[in-house]
Amino acid sequence: MSKILVAVGMLIVLAGATYSFGRFSSGDWSLVPTPTFTQTMTSTRVMPTETVFIPSDTPTTTATPTRSIALSYTVLEGDNLSYISNEHDIEIDALVAYNLAEGIDLTGGILQPNQEILIPPPSFKSTAVDVCPTSIAPGAIIQHKIRPGDILQSLADECSTTLDAILMANEGLSDNPNLLMVGDVIEIPVGLLHLTPSPPPSPTRVSRSTAIPTQ
Repeated sequence: MSKILVAVGMLIVLAGATYSFGRFSSGDWSLVPTPTFTQTMTSTRVMPTETVFIPSDTPTTTATPTRSIALSYTVLEGDNLSYISNEHDIEIDALVAYNLAEGIDLTGGILQPNQEILIPPPSFKSTAVDVCPTSIAPGAIIQHKIRPGDILQSLADECSTTLDAILMANEGLSDNPNLLMVGDVIEIPVGLLHLTPSPPPSPTRVSRSTAIPTQ
């Protein structure tokens, strides 16, 4: 009986050893504990996006309002009517006529430093006076009173004549044609360019052909 119990016990031990070996071999059991990995979430810092403002180099153009009234102007050393009219984009005649209507006489063409004059508005136009009316016959001589801004060449062009003709008619201008005094009276022979005879027509060459009698 005791031998039977010993044999049964050995079978049980052998079966247990075989079972344990199989579990170790399959990896189900291990003598060293298996570490458990815990997933760690790594946070990524998100940088905010900046919008860079680049100023434009193009300047903003502001329209200059058009002047509509007269301006007061103080004459400086060396100023003359021609310079002032060019600087303010007006005609000399308009400058003189506007000031004359306001009681300032500039017809002499002489300005004094610190003198106060008026610059007319752009809309002001002086009454144009024809130096050489069209009703005057070519070859006639007229008398012209020098106005501020008059130039001999301009007078010659307006009267269809030549500068030499004006100088010959006025002996005092021969020495210095550019020295014109406002208020002086000069003589202008008008329309001389219209009296220039036109060249005769060129003769037309006519070719002659000899007729060949028909047989």
